[in-house]
Amino acid sequence: MFNIDVLLNNMQEKLFNQTIVVCVSTGIDSMVLLDLTRKLKNVKIIVAHVNHHKRKQSDEEQQYIIEYCNKNNLKCYVKELYFDNTKNFQESARNKRYEFFDEIMKAEDAKYLLTAHHATDNLETILIRLIKSTSHKGYAGIEKIQKHNDYYIYRPLLNLSKQDIYEYQSTYNIKYYNDESNNQDDYLRNRIRHNIIPEMEKENPSLYKAIEIYQEHILETNKMLFEQINSFINSEVLVQNNIISFKQKSFLLLSNYLQEQVLFEILKKYNLSKTLILELIDQIKSSKNMIINNISSELTMVKEYNYIKFGKINEIDEFSYTISKEGTYLLPNNIKIIVDKNICYFETENDKLCYNIKDLPITIRTRLNGDKILINNQVKNLSDYLTNNKVSHFVRSNLLVITNNLNQVIYLIEKK
Repeated sequence: MFNIDVLLNNMQEKLFNQTIVVCVSTGIDSMVLLDLTRKLKNVKIIVAHVNHHKRKQSDEEQQYIIEYCNKNNLKCYVKELYFDNTKNFQESARNKRYEFFDEIMKAEDAKYLLTAHHATDNLETILIRLIKSTSHKGYAGIEKIQKHNDYYIYRPLLNLSKQDIYEYQSTYNIKYYNDESNNQDDYLRNRIRHNIIPEMEKENPSLYKAIEIYQEHILETNKMLFEQINSFINSEVLVQNNIISFKQKSFLLLSNYLQEQVLFEILKKYNLSKTLILELIDQIKSSKNMIINNISSELTMVKEYNYIKFGKINEIDEFSYTISKEGTYLLPNNIKIIVDKNICYFETENDKLCYNIKDLPITIRTRLNGDKILINNQVKNLSDYLTNNKVSHFVRSNLLVITNNLNQVIYLIEKK
């Protein structure tokens, strides 16, 4: 059997004087974990149990863990979940469980949430991710300690095999309940557990040590990868007014793989697929000088003036308002115009424009195709003016114009 003292010393060092929440399903893994935590000194243990009501014995298991905690003076939280033929049961259940755990961690001001994932779970996860594809870091499998919201998820048993856990249970005669659904091959994880892993264990008696080394290598290379990603982001990526931008030339100096990873990182919150990321890279590499890709209502990519920009297009609704006398006028997007014949200017949130009040009326409106702009007594195409001055598409979509009585643009107003 594994060295119990070494495991307990590692746990004691990390959890000393801490309030911890232990996830207990009453299966063998979590009951072994709970027994181990009770051997620690100066640690406040709280138990969290979720009853999914998917099996006949679920209520019996719930009652058992409540009685166990009462007997051993442990505080116990129980959450009962009900699902009506949910297609994505596992994902839905996981989300509900972590909502429950988040509530407990906050209520108890706990720093560590302990789960009973072990080395066999980890190998299953790695194989699933190899089959389905994932990120570079994802191929490393389950991390032993992981930041989650305001606390850490800690998996002390991650280097123990399932056989190690069985031996510990047998040695200390720990009661547990067997989940018979684990014997079925309805889920990919179960098929891997029953059909693939036993063959791998036959091929390599030291399989789990090999997986541990493999995981260390992946996590180390991932650390180096992110150093390169962050180096590019810190030196080349600018975020201003919620618009992400970088030079096309600098981006194209990266390797193809780094290009993918940089886009994944800077656009992480949009949860884009790899297929879409590769399409964006093709557009960045394109010889076209101007590309506008409306990815979603929340995200547009604009390639312009040798820059790549990502952000949300906030277009102004069609608008037109004519001013014929002095006064204060409130316009869309919180823009304010002041016309004062004594001071002789129009004032917006950020600028002032001197103008002869005798030349009223003027009109404030949205841009139109074919607009002309009056610059130094010369009339030019507004679109040419914007292009020559490298005005971004994100700004253009958010412009109002002021026109004179000849319908010539005399001023541009941007909502900041």
